[in-house]
Amino acid sequence: MDPKTNLPERQINDSAARTKLFFDTYGKTPLQFNATEVDATIGFFTGRGFSQEAAQSISMSVLKQAKLENIN
Repeated sequence: MDPKTNLPERQINDSAARTKLFFDTYGKTPLQFNATEVDATIGFFTGRGFSQEAAQSISMSVLKQAKLENIN
């Protein structure tokens, strides 16, 4: 699930930018979340009036930061 934003997409002018991005993330394990945690956080935000897309975006940001800080 990719977070969606209303910011315009940045144009990449550097021809090696995609290669740099690949090697910057090479060997790092992607963050994984339980489906129940994702559903619960999305439900939390949609229950407080957020649109579905906004709830998904903020939920992924909160879950990523919590995972990086080892907070349940």
